[in-house]
Amino acid sequence: INAEYGAGKVTLAASELMILGGILSATMYTGPELSTSGSVVGPYAIVLGILLFILHYPAKLLGTLLLVTQTSYIVNACVQIGLSILLLFHVPTHLSGLLLMFSSVLYLIAAKRGEEKLTIEEVIKL
Repeated sequence: INAEYGAGKVTLAASELMILGGILSATMYTGPELSTSGSVVGPYAIVLGILLFILHYPAKLLGTLLLVTQTSYIVNACVQIGLSILLLFHVPTHLSGLLLMFSSVLYLIAAKRGEEKLTIEEVIKL
């Protein structure tokens, strides 16, 4: 098992927590002092969680869309770090932001080790 496979699984876990944390953030933190934070971070986390889940879930019907997340491990790591910054500012989405950063570290490890990108058939088998 390579680091890229682990990073994909951690990203799946982070996306599920993003959806849950986004729902909590959007519904529970809507008071006058927290309204801006909850109304921005909640929907952001829900949409980002759904998008990352679709892009990292190995399903046959996605076909070549699965390979979008494997264009470059370094670019993927940088994008995930950038996407996780907003998640770190709100408590319900904090854990998913940390998991997304951990996934970025795993992608950087995969890039440093020179791991080969998986084909569609190999991704579907995993």
